[in-house]
Amino acid sequence: MPSVCPTPATDGNKHRNFNLLRCLAVEHEITLVCPVDPRQGDDLSELKALGVDVRGCPARHPGGRVRALLRRRPSCTVPGCLDDMACAVGPDERFDVAFGALSVAPALHATGLPVVMDEHNVERDAYRRLFFLEPLSVRKLARGLDWLEVGAFERRWLRRANHVTCCSERDRQILKQIAGRVPVTVVDNGVDPELVTFDDGPGTDDLVVFVGGMGYAPNADAARVLIEQVMPALRRRRPGARLKIVGKDPSAELLAAQSDDVEVTGKVADVGPYLRSAAVTVMPLRTGGGTRLKVLEAMAAGTPIVATKIAIEGLELVDRRDVRVGRPAELAGMAAELMADPDLRAGQARAARATVEARYAWSDIVRRLEKVLEEVAAGSPATPRKDRGEP
Repeated sequence: MPSVCPTPATDGNKHRNFNLLRCLAVEHEITLVCPVDPRQGDDLSELKALGVDVRGCPARHPGGRVRALLRRRPSCTVPGCLDDMACAVGPDERFDVAFGALSVAPALHATGLPVVMDEHNVERDAYRRLFFLEPLSVRKLARGLDWLEVGAFERRWLRRANHVTCCSERDRQILKQIAGRVPVTVVDNGVDPELVTFDDGPGTDDLVVFVGGMGYAPNADAARVLIEQVMPALRRRRPGARLKIVGKDPSAELLAAQSDDVEVTGKVADVGPYLRSAAVTVMPLRTGGGTRLKVLEAMAAGTPIVATKIAIEGLELVDRRDVRVGRPAELAGMAAELMADPDLRAGQARAARATVEARYAWSDIVRRLEKVLEEVAAGSPATPRKDRGEP
């Protein structure tokens, strides 16, 4: 049970859910229950074609923060759909395990099945970071309420699960403290290298790209840092440098920041051509959680990455081999160095692609999830991996 329809896979959360479902459906019988909103372009035909039994519930979003608090559900849940989602699983149907996100925890537990909860972010940690990043204002107070509210919800429901999965070893260590005695296992984010065209060619020497859903606060913040801090410093080194910000739901403020040197595309059908046309992708994230699928996708496509430490957090990458890592103030210099040297870019691109193929292919990652699901269904919780190289 994901909190949103996983198709079309237009953001990291949907991308993770879709690929886990796609890979599991090869050898397992999967029933998907999720909210569906045709106004948002939700389309379940792709999953049905994979053999997934899809049961969509009407997406409803009644109430707001006050109602969420009264129902003891944080604003990151989908309260209008939870009862419908639980009822979509008939009392006489036989299932082995319920798997889904924190935001639909009440519906997962209402099935009466063993529950494996997937934390694609440590939500409490993500909201904490947003709180400290926000300047002193009424909005900072709202961030603080979110942090407390989500943290309490997370602790309450994770401790009721049979098992928890997450995206990185860092997240696992945090979740072990939140989830108490509930086992926590790393099921990384990934990419399908066979479906991503690789190109280690020169790209456009002066073009920078940033890809991500702009409705997600950490991405919107990174876009502002790019426009206001990184690009002015980069243009002092390379006067012709240009930026394309690619992703759905850009704010009016972000659209207003466009200029001859900055383009905000909004939603695009395929980010691949944008990645491959650029010399580098710069990711100045200052907050967020989980691991970033945009990093893996750029690595698979052959676009050299310049990023903050937070942007690659949780991924086992080597600085100056797979990526270039620095503080926001250092990113312009790193990008300029790569933009000036096509051979250097090509070498980093090839190394990054090799790392993706060796460590982050969905076909390998899903085996870890299969182990957890099968052992929980059998009544023996899987043991969390200690050796990150273990399949």
